[in-house]
Amino acid sequence: MTTGLESASAVAAWIAIHPQAPIGASAGGRLGRAETANRAPRRDTAQPRSRPLPNAGPRRYLQIVFVAVALWAMDAVAQFHAGAQAAGLEHAAAIVSIGRDLGDRVAVTMNHWLAGHPLAAAAAASYYIVLHGLVTGIAGIVLLRRRHPAFRLHRNVLLAATAMGTVVFWLYPVAPPRMLPGYHDIAATAVPFFSQVLESKASNQFASLPSLHVATALWVAVATQALVRRPALRAALWAYPALTVLDVLATANHYMLDVLTAPALLVLAYAAPRLRTLVRSRRRTAPRDTASVTSMPRTRVALSCPAPPGKFHPTCPPSGDAQPGNAAITYRANRHALGEGLRHEPGRAPVSW
Repeated sequence: MTTGLESASAVAAWIAIHPQAPIGASAGGRLGRAETANRAPRRDTAQPRSRPLPNAGPRRYLQIVFVAVALWAMDAVAQFHAGAQAAGLEHAAAIVSIGRDLGDRVAVTMNHWLAGHPLAAAAAASYYIVLHGLVTGIAGIVLLRRRHPAFRLHRNVLLAATAMGTVVFWLYPVAPPRMLPGYHDIAATAVPFFSQVLESKASNQFASLPSLHVATALWVAVATQALVRRPALRAALWAYPALTVLDVLATANHYMLDVLTAPALLVLAYAAPRLRTLVRSRRRTAPRDTASVTSMPRTRVALSCPAPPGKFHPTCPPSGDAQPGNAAITYRANRHALGEGLRHEPGRAPVSW
């Protein structure tokens, strides 16, 4: 007996030390084979906790095209707003008065400097025209290629931020600074084709507040943080939104107030799904109204006593007060009398007549 116990203990210890090794007859015979057969397959702990996107082949990149078309459509739909030009110029005067205390004078200085340096003006205009869509598309393609689990979240946030910006542009159109006296239209001077054809006919010109250029640049930095491991490279990602802020101010496409409201727009877009989840969880865990249940009187079951007066019967009270046809006892007391509730339940007083 002692030898058998020692053998079983040795087999158990060997299994604990070598969980994946096969167990044969030399390690315990039938006991080892039974342990191997009954043991559940070990899960691979090297895989990430979040399930990546399914590999759908090249078709999954088509949604980049759909997202681009949706973003362009939301940007162009506001140009059909009747009266946007008059309202945009009027609102721009109010924004200029507010921007004097926010640092718009620095933006005016940068704009005048670019106007006197054609090469720098061409570079700033190209940055504003090309990189806004190019960098955003590259970030989306990289997220798809890596099959990042949070791709759907970032994609929906980009669409939500653009949609909320479109609503603001429709309700409160604002003309950009380049349309006001005292500013130079850098993009129109450096790239006339963009200003005369693309911007005037295919986009909303009165979509200054908030700045979607800055919001999209911040989105790129936030969405690609998980793809970079080195802290230095993560910090370098924030150089893109910082350069975008300088570019939109120097090219007179946005005010300082537009730049300051862009992060709030992105934060609201990221918080929208979380707020929806929080509201749903609170609805599920909301306490029910138990006042009506606790205030209900205990149900009493009227039973007829089949025994004659003075005789004992399990369904009748032991006292002689109850008469046949007039005995009323609770359901729990009836169970106790019938022998179904003879066991004492913890936390409850025993039933007595």
